[in-house]
Amino acid sequence: MPAPIFLCVLGVVAAVSQANILDTAKASGCAKLVSIIEDAGLTSALANSPCATLFAPSDAAIAAIPADVYSMLSSNRTLLQEVLKFHALPSKTMAADLQNDQLLATFSSGTKLRTNIYNGGKVVTAQGSRVIKADLPASNGVVHVIDRLIYPVPALNLPLVLTFDKDLSSLGYLLYQANLISNFSEQSFTVFAPNNPAIAKIPGQEYNDLLMNFTELTSVLSLHVVRGTVFSAGLTDGQKVKSLQGGTLDIHVSTDGVTVNGAKVLQTDLSATNGVIYVIDTLLFPPKMMTSGKTFMAPINVFECKVHKNKRRVDHVLAVTCLQQPAVTPLGSGMGSCPTLLRSATLSSQLSLHDSNCQCDTPSVLVIKQQRPSSMPTAKLTKGLAITP
Repeated sequence: MPAPIFLCVLGVVAAVSQANILDTAKASGCAKLVSIIEDAGLTSALANSPCATLFAPSDAAIAAIPADVYSMLSSNRTLLQEVLKFHALPSKTMAADLQNDQLLATFSSGTKLRTNIYNGGKVVTAQGSRVIKADLPASNGVVHVIDRLIYPVPALNLPLVLTFDKDLSSLGYLLYQANLISNFSEQSFTVFAPNNPAIAKIPGQEYNDLLMNFTELTSVLSLHVVRGTVFSAGLTDGQKVKSLQGGTLDIHVSTDGVTVNGAKVLQTDLSATNGVIYVIDTLLFPPKMMTSGKTFMAPINVFECKVHKNKRRVDHVLAVTCLQQPAVTPLGSGMGSCPTLLRSATLSSQLSLHDSNCQCDTPSVLVIKQQRPSSMPTAKLTKGLAITP
């Protein structure tokens, strides 16, 4: 009769399987991983660990590693060790113990592996890699087989990835301009990130207007961000997710790839320490925001209300609203009166408000609702005004 082998469970030893986590992995279709672990000199550390969980890439997953990545890992033993140690936890964690957006300490010092649960528990991922076999028992822990190698190991948060990635640095700059670096450094987010060519497609004047309008810029950027980490394994065709801006993002998945509000996803599952990034080919705008005749909103402090030098009156302005105040002051036809908000205003090719005695509370947003006949020039954004057709 073979001697019993012991497994730790919450500090208690119990007699179960004779195979350690590496033996179990090898017998479960992960022999290539075990061979790489041996070459990296980690066999003893993992096989002799009293309690461990191994997320083991299958043989097919190892075979799918791009040649340049495989070559780099093979030639850099330190990097290889850190990547392999990121796949192992110094504790026994069964599939039923995993939670959505859970961060688990790994054998790689200071790093945490993210697990996610999708589709009512039918899909479980480890740093975006799908678990295809779960809860394979071992004498010193448990093995979960995954469908791809976790690489690269996430080391930077979302703003830093966007700033230092050579293809995403323009978006990182916009985050900085919108003062959103600290906001997007929190846990946990999914970012649909337009690459540098996507942002370069914005016409120069529209890009400048975007930079000058803090609220508009914040709204645009927030449309690209979803709370919670959604790796590609959790995406489904026809899925609708709510962005931080409040608008809905329509996800479509097909054999041709993934689109988000019509923008093509160029790269999926770029991991950060506080979420995941999808690279897309187009900058998204909220439905009501356009570059001419659309809605613009921005913080303002003080606006004057003198008649513009060309004497054209605001005959087609319907209402002026200070959003931090409940009042909406109808102007009707002609100059009208606005005792609490505006005394007069004018409209030419640009809307311009002047005179220090007309103001909204600080900070606030001024929205001008306008009915524009076809013969009237399109109003353009000036000093953070909001023009609503």
